[in-house]
Amino acid sequence: ERTQAKLEEGQISELYFIKGNQDEPFLITAEEFLSLSTTRSPEAVRRSLLTNFMFGFHRNSISTEPYLVLKTEFFQNTFTGMLKWEPEILADTKVWLSSETSETKIFEDKVLKNKDIRILRDTNQKIILIYGFLDKETLVITTNEDTFLEIMDRFEKQTYVR
Repeated sequence: ERTQAKLEEGQISELYFIKGNQDEPFLITAEEFLSLSTTRSPEAVRRSLLTNFMFGFHRNSISTEPYLVLKTEFFQNTFTGMLKWEPEILADTKVWLSSETSETKIFEDKVLKNKDIRILRDTNQKIILIYGFLDKETLVITTNEDTFLEIMDRFEKQTYVR
């Protein structure tokens, strides 16, 4: 899907994950998505997620990057679970986020437009994975700063319109 996404710079797309038969298809939940696509995501994270989630791609000036937006009802559980997941998250999410296999360093803290984020870089300082909370209910996981900023900007505009 990533290589076939025909996006103009700045555009985003969303993929829908459906199960069931053709007569009665329905969307899978965020917990099901993580359970089906990861092997070590902490149960505390999966259980704290709300049903709806968003997965798709963002086209920046250089490449098409994946993103995942999850909604949580228990910020503390999700935050703690994400920290616990850090040692395995790259291997666990490479199916839908990154095919990077290079040696990585540990996660580091960074502030991006007043949001605390966690960044994983490889030994060449290239960003491989970013995650951060836009608010106490919204977690974004992606592969570069441009995509994180685009999702954050769209989130803030939507919140402001409400």
